[in-house]
Amino acid sequence: KGVFGSPNSAPAACSQSVISSVENGDAFSTKQNIEPPSGIYGRAVQQNIPSYVDIENEKDIKISISKSTYDKMRQKRKEEKELFDIKDCEKKEQNSWERMKTTGTEKKTSESEASPGGIPQYKERMSSVTHSPEIMDTSELRPFSKPEIALTEALRLLADEDWEKKIEGLNFIRCLAAFHSEILNTKLHETNFAVVQEVKNLRSGVSRAAVVCLSDLFTYLKKNMDQELDSTVKVLLHKAGESNTFIREDVDKALRAMVSNVTPARAVVSLINGGQSHLHIAVRRCTAQHLTDVVEFMEPERILSGTKDMADRILPAAAKFAQDSSQETRYYGRKMLFLMMCHPNFDKMLEKYIPSKDLPYIKESVKSLRQKGLGEIPLDTPSAKGRRSHTGTVGNARSSSVSRDAFDLAEREVTEIRDITRKSIPRNSLESAEYIKVITSLLNAKDFRDRINGIKQLLSDTENNQELVVGNIVKIFDAFKSRLHDSNSKVNLVALETMHKMIPLLRDNLSPIINMLIPAIVDNNLNSKNPGIYAAATNVVQALSQHVDNYLLLQPFCTKAQFLNGKAKQDMTEKLADIVMELYQRKPHATEQKVLGVLWHLLGNMTNSGSLPGAGGNIRTATAKLSKALFAQMGQNLLNQAASQPPHIKKNLEELLDMTI
Repeated sequence: KGVFGSPNSAPAACSQSVISSVENGDAFSTKQNIEPPSGIYGRAVQQNIPSYVDIENEKDIKISISKSTYDKMRQKRKEEKELFDIKDCEKKEQNSWERMKTTGTEKKTSESEASPGGIPQYKERMSSVTHSPEIMDTSELRPFSKPEIALTEALRLLADEDWEKKIEGLNFIRCLAAFHSEILNTKLHETNFAVVQEVKNLRSGVSRAAVVCLSDLFTYLKKNMDQELDSTVKVLLHKAGESNTFIREDVDKALRAMVSNVTPARAVVSLINGGQSHLHIAVRRCTAQHLTDVVEFMEPERILSGTKDMADRILPAAAKFAQDSSQETRYYGRKMLFLMMCHPNFDKMLEKYIPSKDLPYIKESVKSLRQKGLGEIPLDTPSAKGRRSHTGTVGNARSSSVSRDAFDLAEREVTEIRDITRKSIPRNSLESAEYIKVITSLLNAKDFRDRINGIKQLLSDTENNQELVVGNIVKIFDAFKSRLHDSNSKVNLVALETMHKMIPLLRDNLSPIINMLIPAIVDNNLNSKNPGIYAAATNVVQALSQHVDNYLLLQPFCTKAQFLNGKAKQDMTEKLADIVMELYQRKPHATEQKVLGVLWHLLGNMTNSGSLPGAGGNIRTATAKLSKALFAQMGQNLLNQAASQPPHIKKNLEELLDMTI
């Protein structure tokens, strides 16, 4: 019985034992021990019992009352008790983290002691956050003393209905992947299936933890994940259409880990099957982006001269993405074509594998790429980006108001994130989002002085908080790149000088943005009539050659040497010659494949005076430098390959090789 004679003394939602019984019948005794009960509701009961029993305590006697009077008194007391119960439940909700942390620590300690085959290293570390688990940072992962038992425990936790235990189980699997991959491989299919199911979990904290877990599985298990790609890549791509920004970013990281570590051919198949024809615009964009990464990693020779399956898969996919409704997706489709078009079999492969209805458009796109280059990645319009970012499923009945609803949802998510009782997003993620908002607003400000301040702030952050900049480098430099050719010459010059200082700090961390960075640096600045801007741009290009892996620069430098005009074309051709001298010994095949196409272009179009039609300026000296750099590395093989070109190309090459630079 409850405190006031009611059989149900505590609601189910707040089930704590608070027992202080009242005798049955029409009479009850007030000679009771009225010490405060020990449960959650102790304070409320303690405050209100005296108001009903003070007089009786003084008399210390048993009173008899009528049944009806007693029923009324009991009903009144029951109602007042329920009111206090509700208030205390609210207090319990607000302070649950402190109580759960204390009881959870005690519970975990006793479990660790009681379990003979336990996993003490992990449980000791996690005991203080048992009831409010977070996604562990990679640096926090630790090995288990008994990994076989840890794996069994992880699968048990994932099967539990409690979302907190699911996150704990996912953290277990991440530790196993990092330190005990051979044990995890024994049950990889079962484990992967369990993790994939949690990616679909409706609770965002669990879903995000599962995405991070898949990222670690790709990172540590590498090609052992090949057999699991169909299910994992499909579920990750579908998550790319979610409104939760943090989940989308983690999906992107997981897919990058997949591309970097599994067999490229399997990655191609899983990406195309998982997202090429998806109805959601964000899923198609994400698919195209990561398929482009695979193509860049594989190189054209392997795709177009290798097995039929690669060209048969990649070329039609690239053609389809190049005609997508999204500007960004079209860009990635064109980039795939751009990466492959220097291969001698490219045109023949287009005829063979591109559907006839798409072929004229694709040929026109390739022609444009050869004349103008790839250019910078475009951004979809704000309305399109809103639809891409926030629409969860296509055909939703509320699509007309989806942007507004999604914005409200995002606001609620941020509120939940900051609620310590449901904390699931690391604090540094929120700091990054706020930092990006501030720095990009400065870099895109209307007032040129604010833009300069933004550039100086970025340099300071690169020097003092490089991890923050590197972690958000694509978003930051997407705003910064426009300052490298700002219409205001003061901003333009400051941006170039700042870029020159940042390159030695960031080095190969610039690799994700190198294709957007180089056009912004060279396209206008190397043909600038402002001597200060020209000199600054030249210094930046030189710094890139010194501090960034030249293999990353090879393709963009080839593109600029082939398609730029005027002084910029001469400068980039000479820089390409320098790269050949440095890179050829490491990457002979790639160097020949990419640079020879540029050389044949220059030799084939150069007039007797040394100029190129429509290009302006004399290119003879720069072409001679490139020719001699290649001959120094390739020797007679260069002349042998020139023999397969039109006669005037070989003739021009021989003349330039005899020329004294």
